[in-house]
Amino acid sequence: MVLTEKVLIKVNNRAMKYYRNKGYICNVGDILEIKVEDLTKGSLYKIGVKCDLCGKEKLLRYDVYCKNIHNDGYYACRGKCGHIKAIATNLNKYGVKNCSYIKENIEKANKTKLNKQESDPLLSSIIKEKRKNTVLKRYGSENPIQVVEFFEKMKATTLKNHGVEYIAQNPNFVKKAKQTKIKNGNQMPDELKTPFELYRAKVDNLTHNLKNILYENWDGYDYYDNEYIKNNLQLKYTNKLYPTIDHKISVYYGFNNNISIEEIGSLSNLCITKRSINCIKHSKTEKEFKN
Repeated sequence: MVLTEKVLIKVNNRAMKYYRNKGYICNVGDILEIKVEDLTKGSLYKIGVKCDLCGKEKLLRYDVYCKNIHNDGYYACRGKCGHIKAIATNLNKYGVKNCSYIKENIEKANKTKLNKQESDPLLSSIIKEKRKNTVLKRYGSENPIQVVEFFEKMKATTLKNHGVEYIAQNPNFVKKAKQTKIKNGNQMPDELKTPFELYRAKVDNLTHNLKNILYENWDGYDYYDNEYIKNNLQLKYTNKLYPTIDHKISVYYGFNNNISIEEIGSLSNLCITKRSINCIKHSKTEKEFKN
């Protein structure tokens, strides 16, 4: 999950055309606020992300994040979560935990001296049968991503050891993690941030804390065009139809007009809309956008 909603970039010659095509009004040399999803897939800009399995938060290059979610559409951090995702991906695609099984069967097919057309159906049937037997036997589901036992076990352990379901919810952990990021050069100290960056970070923190409440009370309809989009949560996060959180009075407007952080980050200023609408609205207020 991406935590950072917007970033500031300096526009150069190459970027100007790209961002103008995205609908931004900009010139070379401008400091432009853009939505994270509008960064190029190869961008080296570091953004805040949260592991969709364990909840751990960190700064990660955007290009690395894009590669991570390419398989199955969700982000898993390194270590245990990455291993779980690798197993789930292999089961989902091939019906096996380890891709070496596929290699062995390719070699068997080649030894039979079958032509490519005969070999491919053989491999396909082997994979499908293996997947069906393995996944259904172990999990009772054709899609291992739907299996919650991995995640529930991790949450129970974290709750027992730290008093929270996700370690990132522990204030001491957050403080220590921030200090480590600063020490390693992965996060800018507050004293070096611009006033807007500090304002944005505090608003984002308030918004993040209210996210669960917002979604729990959501009726499933797009705030701006009243289209039912709750089912769109099944889409990839980067899909233009994916539901996203929007500030009715934008953070940029709030900063420029000295509106308090508490007001901009409050539940009453939050709504859910499709990513495409959120992008078009950009830094406009709700009133400006609707007019």
